[in-house]
Formats: sequence, structure tokens, C-alpha cells
Amino acid sequence: MSTDKTGNEAAMTPLFIVGVPRSGTTLVRSLMLSLDNAYLPPDEFQLVPHVVNGTHSPSQFLDLVTTSNFADHMRRRKIWPTDGTLKRVSTSASGPLAFKALVCEIAKLDRATELKYWGDKTPENIFHLEQIFKTWPDAKIIHVLRDPRSTVLSMKKSWGRSIIRGSVIWRDAIRTMRHHKSDLNSNQIYEIRYESLTQKPEEEMRALADWLGLSFDESRLLDFQTEERWSGMDNVGIQQRGTDWESDTLKKDVTSIERVCFDEMKIANYLPRYATDVRRPGASALTFAKLGDAWRVLNVYAKERGWPRAITYKVRQWRASKPR
Repeated sequence: MSTDKTGNEAAMTPLFIVGVPRSGTTLVRSLMLSLDNAYLPPDEFQLVPHVVNGTHSPSQFLDLVTTSNFADHMRRRKIWPTDGTLKRVSTSASGPLAFKALVCEIAKLDRATELKYWGDKTPENIFHLEQIFKTWPDAKIIHVLRDPRSTVLSMKKSWGRSIIRGSVIWRDAIRTMRHHKSDLNSNQIYEIRYESLTQKPEEEMRALADWLGLSFDESRLLDFQTEERWSGMDNVGIQQRGTDWESDTLKKDVTSIERVCFDEMKIANYLPRYATDVRRPGASALTFAKLGDAWRVLNVYAKERGWPRAITYKVRQWRASKPR
């Protein structure tokens, strides 16, 4: 880890990978291993809305991170700091500084050195960009964009998420990103399309490296393995799934997605195939969809982890999404 004259980590730029869930953020984070001097932990922190509010005492921050799903993932990977290190990290002057110090300690354990960038890959941070830019004015954002039809159908396949709610999440994320790209932060946002990335990974990663001012080692793509675990596909190599929604059996679902996302699809240059107008879901329909999603997603996690662990995991995730 590079240091300045005071012995502290030298100036590093915060870097966040964001996007709609199932849009390819995990793929981008995995491919960033081909870039030197940037480190984002291999699992989602999920706690940015909490650490940026600046109201945590050291003990509160320590309790927040050590009881999180993120901590469990890092322990499983054997890259979680010792209790002594965590106590030292928690005494940083603020929550944001403690978060940075925590990522840097994890980077050391994961053998990442000489960092120019540190950060997090939590897709839902796309809805917290205002807080991120307010906390870290120099932050850089990598926005991963994927066709809503592929994205929403992937949510349904992986977690049982409803078409309506998945479509609304994609639509609202595009609206949020459009707002930030139109303001003073636009030069700090880099957009990468999933379809182009899977078709031309070397070209796309070289362009990303140039934007970040980092070197790119294309040889690391030869034995690439993604950490994606919900797709049901082989994790070796970069697999193209650009038009996996094109099937007559999916026409009804695709039409529903296009109606909800109609305007935003055209703005993002994804042309609707079936829909000819916008259809906005009502509040009651969204409420029922959200309740149904909660039950279906919990069932998916229960099959993987068992009911007690699934409930604990989802409760922690829900709390992480609610700033204290």
C-alpha cells in the first residue's frame, strides 16, 4: 500500500460499481482484476447509506460492520481483519473514513497493494449517488447498463422477482442515472454496456482502464472466472447473453417489461419490440408485487442456506437498506 509522508495511505479515489441487480456488476468487478491499483471487495458492502450519515460512534460502527452479511462473506473468504484491527479502524474520524480504512485493510489481506482506487460493488448504490457524491466529491462511478428485458427476466429466473417490480427498478435506476449524468458529476460517471462487454471484453476493459488511468493486463482474461452464482451457467470464461429474451414463450413478459420501461428504453437505445406505449403500474399492484417478491426471494435463499440462515441474511439485508 502506498503511503504519504505522514504514514497514512496516500490519496486514493473512491470508486463504486453500480447498476440494476442482474445487470452485470459482478462481471465488471471480476474483470477489474485485470487492472492494477484498484480494489473493490469481492462481495457487496451494502452499508453505504449507513456509513455516510456521519452519526456513528466507534462502537456503533464496529457493531454495524461485524454483524453484517458483508462481514460473513469476508470471513468465509478469510480476508476479514482481526478484532484489534477492526477496533482501530472504527476509531477513524468519521464513518466514511472508517469505511475506507476497512476496505484498505481487506485489500491488504487480499494481497492488493499500491492502490489508486478503493471502493465497493453494491448495485443498489445507484439509488444513493447523491449521498456518495456529497460524501466523496471526487468519487468515480462505473454504471453497468443491460437491456431491461434480459435484466428483469434474469431477476425472475434467479430470485422469482415479479416482472412488474423488476421493470420498475430498472426504470427508476435509469431515471436516477440520467439525473446525475446531466449535472456537474457527469464527467465522473463511466457507462459500460453488458452486451458490449461480453462481446468485446478486451476492448471494453482497455477503454475502462484508460478512463481510470490504470494499466490493463489482457493476459488475465485468458483464465477468467466470474464469481456470478445465480445465473446457472458455467463460471469459466465470459459468456454472451445479449438477446436471451428473444423467445415466443416470453412475449407476454417482454411486452410487460417494455411497457413499464418504454420511455427509458428509448433513451438508453434499447428499442421496444412489442410495446407501443407506456403503462405505469398502480400503487396497489406494486405493493402486492413487493410482498410476493419478499416471499419468493426468501424461499430461494432458504433452499440455498436453510430457513434460519436465510431469514437472518434477509433481515440483515433489509436493515442495511434502511439508513439509521
